[in-house]
Amino acid sequence: MEKQIAEMKTVQQTLITRNREHQSRVAEQNNTIDSLKSQVAELSTYLKARDAAVSRESAGRREAEIEVEKLQVKLEDTQRCLENNRPKGSENSQLEALRVCSQSA
Repeated sequence: MEKQIAEMKTVQQTLITRNREHQSRVAEQNNTIDSLKSQVAELSTYLKARDAAVSRESAGRREAEIEVEKLQVKLEDTQRCLENNRPKGSENSQLEALRVCSQSA
């Protein structure tokens, strides 16, 4: 009977040791999970900010492209106007043609 009690105590001690090891591993894994959750939250915040910045830059680029197109059309119109109203004479008449074209643009 004493032998069985001694064996049971040994088994009990082994189980207690294993339980502590498992609890330790669970605690480590929980710490790792918390750390990873924190990293995911930080990355999500970073990506949202980056997406917003990219969106603003894209909108600004589109506005600039539209403005460039408008200016190109205006330049082409002015060049056509100057060609159509090209004066044959003095510098004053060239200036007058520029005034006419700038008023019609």
